Amino acid sequence: MSSEIKADLIKDKSGTKTLATLSSSAVTLHSDVALATDNKNNNKSVSLVKTTGGAFDFPTTATELYNSDNSFRLTLPSVAGTYLILSTLRVRHLATTHDSLKVTIHTVGSSATNGAEAVSNSKRLLLEQTVKSDPDARTVNVSCSLNWVISGSAGQILTLYGQCDTASLGGVFVDSAGFCSLSAIRLGE
Repeated sequence: MSSEIKADLIKDKSGTKTLATLSSSAVTLHSDVALATDNKNNNKSVSLVKTTGGAFDFPTTATELYNSDNSFRLTLPSVAGTYLILSTLRVRHLATTHDSLKVTIHTVGSSATNGAEAVSNSKRLLLEQTVKSDPDARTVNVSCSLNWVISGSAGQILTLYGQCDTASLGGVFVDSAGFCSLSAIRLGE
């Protein structure tokens, strides 16, 4: 047995609009109708660009980038959900020794150490330099555009931490020749 619903037979309370014409007509929803909050209009993005500050050389323990003035922190919009975090970093290395630089995304919490809460699985290799017996025969692997997908809380503050195998041999640099950026795009709930 088959059933057929005829869209032009279902009418609104006034009897003037049918289901077939509702898609092209203004509709007033009853007060007990709730719309889902996760819709395209609720997707948010936020971005910051670090344009001053010069060098930030990484120490051997993970440390917040530009931590002296907290100027490289990104505050998520007031909507929780899944966020795509993007970062472009200008990287430099000052030595010919074997070394690697790593970046981790952290949330800024209420603890005494700002950003003490590392986001799970967020460590990314930024640069690795290897040397062979000949000092001029070396390899540099650079990854300057990084991305993460995280579950973000409304208004959560994110920051990047950097770490180097040998202190102060490499890090990020900001001047008029190149900036660093950090962005977040909400993908959905």
